[in-house]
Amino acid sequence: MARSMRPRFRRAAAVPPDVAFVALREAVADPGCPFRARFAELHGHAEFRVAPSEKHFWSPTLGLEIRGEGTGSTVHGLFGPHPAIWTFFVFLHFAAGTLATLGLVLAWSQWSLDESPWGLWSVPLAAVLSGGAYAASLIGQRLAHDQMDAMLAFVDERVPESAPGDAAP
Repeated sequence: MARSMRPRFRRAAAVPPDVAFVALREAVADPGCPFRARFAELHGHAEFRVAPSEKHFWSPTLGLEIRGEGTGSTVHGLFGPHPAIWTFFVFLHFAAGTLATLGLVLAWSQWSLDESPWGLWSVPLAAVLSGGAYAASLIGQRLAHDQMDAMLAFVDERVPESAPGDAAP
């Protein structure tokens, strides 16, 4: 899995979506399962979270979309942080963009009035804020890597992949 803000994967599965959902639902129902899940089978979605006893600040969530393809299915996965953490990171990037924009407007106004455009200092400050948020997300992914691998293995064990010549891409 490549490093990105929200790592993704795509797998071809040998079973149709309804069989995949049954297998995942039965596995999550086991009291020893380290994950909790919500299913919206009608729409082909499932969301997995780490069980409260194993959860830490950087624990990931895994959103799955399972679509029928021929006799099998395609599983699309999207890892991300808890929604509250994701919202905070989006807010940080929005704040950085707003800071840079307001600083540039202020600097342009200062420049047009033949004053020193000290408002330009907001641009590197915004870049540092945005870069810091991105670096924190990569650190969080590194800290959550074991749980992400466990979630991926959990899905792979219950939804078998297709052989290269099977109908599902």
